[in-house]
Order: sequence, then C-alpha cells, then structure tokens
Amino acid sequence: MVKCSSCGKFLSAAESVRCGKCSCSFHKPCVAIPETATVKSLWLCPGCKLKIPRGDNTSTPLKGLSAEYTVSDSPPHMDDTAHDVTEEFRVDLALEIRSFRNELGGLRAEVRECRADIAELKSVINRYEEKITSMENRIVTLETNMSIPTSAVGTLEVAVAELKAQLNDKDQELLSNDVDLTGIPEQSGENVMSIVRAIAVKFGIELDDRDVVKADRVGSSRRNRISGGGDASGAVVGGDAGEQRPRAIAVRFTRQTVREQWLRAARVRRVLTSGDIEIPGPSRRIYINERLTRVNRRLFFLARQAGSERRWKYVWTRNGRILARKSDGQQSVQIRDERDISKVFV
Repeated sequence: MVKCSSCGKFLSAAESVRCGKCSCSFHKPCVAIPETATVKSLWLCPGCKLKIPRGDNTSTPLKGLSAEYTVSDSPPHMDDTAHDVTEEFRVDLALEIRSFRNELGGLRAEVRECRADIAELKSVINRYEEKITSMENRIVTLETNMSIPTSAVGTLEVAVAELKAQLNDKDQELLSNDVDLTGIPEQSGENVMSIVRAIAVKFGIELDDRDVVKADRVGSSRRNRISGGGDASGAVVGGDAGEQRPRAIAVRFTRQTVREQWLRAARVRRVLTSGDIEIPGPSRRIYINERLTRVNRRLFFLARQAGSERRWKYVWTRNGRILARKSDGQQSVQIRDERDISKVFV
C-alpha cells in the first residue's frame, strides 16, 4: 500500500489523490480536499504549486484550489492507478485460485488412490485372515486326531510286537533240526560234509549221509572280532581277539532226534578242537549249539554279555529258548526279549 506524503500513514486508492507532476499521493483531508470531491487528473500538490513561477502579472489573483476539483454528492471514483492495481490484484487472485483448484484436484486424485489402496489392503488382509483361520482349524483338527489314536497306536505297537514274536517262534520251529558248528577254520576247497563226519566219529555217533539234509558255511567272514562262542550248553566263554573269525557251518538233520543226539554228545565231550578232527593250522575250539534265528541269536549274544557282566554262571539255549541261571541250585529264567535282560540281570 501507498503512504501519504503529508502524514506518512498508509492510504487506500479510494481516499487518496495523486499529484499529476510528482506522482505523490495524499489523503484528501491532508491537502484540504473534501472527501466527497472529485479530483482532476492534472491536480498538483501544494509543493509543486509553489514551484510554479507567477510571471509579470503579479496583480493577477491566484486561481482557487476549488478549480482543481469539484464537490459532488455522489461517491468518489477511483483514478486510473487504483483501477490498474485492482485489475492486477484480480488477475493474481484468479491465478492463485486456479492454482489452488489444480492442487486440490491433484490432492483429490491422490486421496482416491489412497482409498483404493486401503480398500485393496483390507481385502488382502481379510483373505489372509481367512487363510490363517483355516490353518488354525486344520491344526486343531490334526492335534485332535493325533491325540485320539494315542491309545490305538500303543495297542497297535503291542500287536505288532506280538506278531513279530509269533513269526520269530515260527522261524525258530523251522530250525528245530539244525545245529551250528562254530570255530572250525575255513579252507578253500574244503568238504564240509567230511568235517561233519569227522566230528560224528569223535562224538561216537553213527552218522548216515541220509541223516543230513544239508551242511553249508553260512554268514560272512568278519575280521577283528572276538572269535569265541558258547560251549555246547551255551555257557559264557571268551576267545582270542584280532583273528579272522571263520564262518559257522549250519547242519540240518532229517530228524530232531539226531540233532538232540549231537547236542547231548557235545555236552558230554565238552571240549572239541580243530586239531581233534585233523584240520590244518592252529588248533581252535569247536562249539556245537542249536541254530537260532537272527532275532534269537542277537538276544542270546546280549544275554551272554549281560550275564558275564553280572557274574551269572550259566546262559544257554534249549529248543530255541534262551535260559539263564545265576548259580548252581537256583531256578533258571527264560529271556524272551531285550526288556527281560534289564529285568533279569540285576
């Protein structure tokens, strides 16, 4: 805004007059002009009027100030400068309004995009909530299903164990005519049947070839293993370490009575070596035992091991059953499975 050149205060275009020469603006009252007066465009301020020379006609009286403006009851009109300022203000205001409208339109578009993104996010969250709820329901169902058959699983495990025991008993019955000959050195090109005959001679048994169904080496050679084994009664004994352990000879007889005859002779003889049957090489002790299934053979091994550690005197087999006696005069105990080992050998 423009300041009055007389009083120094700000003034508006409606209440101001401007000098046509120096372009200074004044309040109308400051230059003795009524507020309702209309000022001509060539109006001069008092300062500029004093600077005008009078010439030679000094007797001519000065023109009155009232000649430069007219008083009217109508409201005053703005001069050209005020009009220009107003027009410029209107243009600036229109530009500002247009810019604001453009910014407002962009803001509205961004708000619409944000609303769309929020709606999509809500939809995604709802879908994931549904999936999580579904997964939680499935987990609860699985946990329920897992907790229900716990007793059934235990029952099935017991049934499976019983079936395995029954199958093992059946397999053991199939070996009721068999014996294992262990500790006999193995040679290439050997005649196993000749070895069986030689042992029968040492036992004093009359063996007919028709009494033997078959006789073969079984298993595989195992090095760096203790090559000892049980005697005819199955007592716990040891052997030499670090030697190659020969494979056992499995002999199947035609009748169980023949097998029992061999086992009785082995218990009576007690000690039989490879030298007794003229097998070349270092003399080794030969053991004659009932032939056992894989399960019973492992159980017999564990039972002998536990019996040796607990100082039990006898661990042996009879008709496929594993028996143990701690000392002479005590009652024998049957070992049916591995759980019995921890119960018996205490």
